[in-house]
Amino acid sequence: MKLSQVNQGILWFMSSRLSFALAGIVIKLFPENSALQFNFIRAAFIMLLVVPVVFFYNRKELDWRAPFKSKNPSLMVIRVVLGTIGLICFYYTFQTMTFAKAITIAAASTFLTPLFAKFFLGETIGVHRMIAISVGYIGVWYALDPIYSGVDIYEIVALINVILTASVQTISKKILIKDKPFVLMFYTAMFSIFMAFCTWSSQAPIKAITGFDAWPTLTLTGFALLLFCMGPFSFMGQYGYLKAFKKVDLSLLMPYDYTNFVFAALFGYFIFNEIPDVNTWVAMGLIILATALLTLYETRGRKS
Repeated sequence: MKLSQVNQGILWFMSSRLSFALAGIVIKLFPENSALQFNFIRAAFIMLLVVPVVFFYNRKELDWRAPFKSKNPSLMVIRVVLGTIGLICFYYTFQTMTFAKAITIAAASTFLTPLFAKFFLGETIGVHRMIAISVGYIGVWYALDPIYSGVDIYEIVALINVILTASVQTISKKILIKDKPFVLMFYTAMFSIFMAFCTWSSQAPIKAITGFDAWPTLTLTGFALLLFCMGPFSFMGQYGYLKAFKKVDLSLLMPYDYTNFVFAALFGYFIFNEIPDVNTWVAMGLIILATALLTLYETRGRKS
């Protein structure tokens, strides 16, 4: 049985959320590495995989540059720059915060993205989608019950990531109307590698000015280990949500972003021995209820 457009989009997005959660676990297991190094490793894996795949499927093209040409060059530049900075902030947030707090702040992009999609893409949010988004967000806050005493630099970086995430998702949806996900990933990886080279070559002055070690020692063995442990998850995380954006509205997918919290709770229990409390189970129930009802409404009650 062939899946509908909506179901395909949901499955792609869910696989993306699972992959990002797994990548977050790898980041927590390698605290000695920097966010810039994680971003470089993600880009290196994508370049090793994307370029051969794109060439293979377009090997009959007379112009070898054709598979990599963007039909939205201006938007592509903006998206690539903002996306790269956002990913670095994402890695830094998970390095400097607990899983729970990082996901609490990151969940705010679930509210911003539908609003951006409405104003810049003309999407119709609808009451049912806003209810699902609100129920899921209440679940996250009920479980985590975060109490913030002021705003520190780590929270500022996390909030910057929220704004950039919503912006990048909206721009990506616009770009994917004409371009393929592989094209977008190719240019994002290229810029990430360029940024890695710039920061690596100037790491001494960066450390002298900021006190931040942008490129701690990374052995060849460590690089290979991270490449094959984190690389596939980062690749699937990015490719999954781009494929989902290609198929359905952003506002439909945003409630499924809360599954990040469910994955984090389960992985925290099985990997880090963090036992979920009653609040966590209640939140997971609310999230599952909201996403399940939305799925039924979108796939049975309406056409994609």
